Amino acid sequence: MTAPLRRTVTRLTWTALALLAAFCLLHALGLTSRYWEIATLSLTPWLLLLAWPTALTAGLNRQWIQLGLGVAIIVCQVVWVGPQFKPWSSAPPPASDLRLRIFDANVSQANRDMSALAKEIIASRPQVVTLEELTPSSYTALMSSGLRTTFPFRFVKPEPAAGGEGIFSSFPLSATSAWDNLGGQIELDATVPFAGRDVRLAVAHVFAPIGFDQPEEWHAQLGRLATSLKTQGRPLIVAGDFNSTADLPEFRSILHERLSDAAVMAGDGWQMTWPRNQAWVLPYLRIDHVLLSPQLTVTSYRLGTGRGSDHKPIVVDIALAR
Repeated sequence: MTAPLRRTVTRLTWTALALLAAFCLLHALGLTSRYWEIATLSLTPWLLLLAWPTALTAGLNRQWIQLGLGVAIIVCQVVWVGPQFKPWSSAPPPASDLRLRIFDANVSQANRDMSALAKEIIASRPQVVTLEELTPSSYTALMSSGLRTTFPFRFVKPEPAAGGEGIFSSFPLSATSAWDNLGGQIELDATVPFAGRDVRLAVAHVFAPIGFDQPEEWHAQLGRLATSLKTQGRPLIVAGDFNSTADLPEFRSILHERLSDAAVMAGDGWQMTWPRNQAWVLPYLRIDHVLLSPQLTVTSYRLGTGRGSDHKPIVVDIALAR
């Protein structure tokens, strides 16, 4: 390598390391007051991948201080991202062979292919379905596509925009309630009988932190959701579109309510749910989650297709934990 080229590589490596170090500081401080901060932190798993070629370049160029800084950033990546992306199950063993299959999906308020979604739901054979962005027309289309007889017990609050939700169940629902989580966003709660226990089910949908005043509303909705979950009975299942990844402190505050992410428990935290409908772009964020209280465990986790929506559905089998 010629001296001018080496100097250029050194400068570029310092620039990359400085940007990565600034990002690590942003992550460590948990700054999420602006949209760009939220969006940047959401990309933590992918942005920190840049530390690997940067550290390798520093090593090949024999820039040992740069190499040390690059390794330190890689350590941050392993500590922050590793627990989410581990490819093995950490779920407690089930107490019996009984399983409760949940199908959760943000169906998209603009979905024009609800018949395909209904077919996917029926083919997945869940006992309980939770849906977000359920509009009156979407609900009517689902009812005419076979869900009326498949799920005789329903608690639905369709809304014309993105605030509607619904619970569809093969089992009787009790203690149903709905509450307004700001901005016209309806959240649903119900009790489902399973394996001789009353399991509390909450459907969550937090609006994306995009647009005027949306970061503030996003903060407020996540805070109110966390407060609501504190009062919920246990065992508890929380399913929905949180518009948050595990790299955001606001979402981690919900997990602090002794809740675990089913995807991570199953060793499938690397499966991204959004966006599913952008040309030439693979899903790169996991903003849809199914959360479980310690009394429950996951035995199977996969993502569906979700035609007509920008989200992939979640299909998860749940059991009482031993």
